[in-house]
Amino acid sequence: MLLIDAGGDTTRNLVGTGMYELLKHPDQLAMLASDPDKYLPTAREELLRWTSPVIYMRRSVTQDVELGGEQLRAGDKVVMYYGSANRDEEAFQRPNELNILREGERHLAFGGGHHVCLGQWFARLEIDAIMKEVLLRLKDVELLQEPSWMTSNFISGITKMPIRFGS
Repeated sequence: MLLIDAGGDTTRNLVGTGMYELLKHPDQLAMLASDPDKYLPTAREELLRWTSPVIYMRRSVTQDVELGGEQLRAGDKVVMYYGSANRDEEAFQRPNELNILREGERHLAFGGGHHVCLGQWFARLEIDAIMKEVLLRLKDVELLQEPSWMTSNFISGITKMPIRFGS
C-alpha cells in the first residue's frame, strides 16, 4: 500500500511540475518532444533533480557524529531539504540551470542509502510512460495562467494548471 500511495503523489507531482518547468524552458521542451525515446531518460532524471517533489525528510541521528563542522549527538533530529541538496554547487555543475542532457550527476529526489525510495524504479516507469504520451499527443502546449500549488510543507505539486494544446 505504501509503495502505491506514496508513489502516486510523487509521480503525479513530478509529471505536473515537470511539464510546467518544460513550458517555462521551451528549448528544453522542444528538444525532448523531438525524440522522447532518446531524451526521456536524462530528462526524467533532470526533472526529478530540478523539481524535487518531496520537500524534506527528517531523521534521527543514531550515533554521535560530526557533519559539516557541527557536532551531532545521538537522538538529535536532522532534516534534508531535497531542493537544496539537488541544487548543491559542490555536487552539480551549473545547478540552477535546467539541462535535460545532464548526465553523471546523481540527484537525491529518491533519497539514498538505507532510506532510498523502494518504488523509485516503478516511479521511473510511470513517469516515462506518462511523459511520452503527453509529448506525443499534445502539440503546441501553451500555459494559460500560472498554476495553483498544493498547500503542503512536505510534498510539492500543482493542483491546477490550465493549458491549451493542439493535436
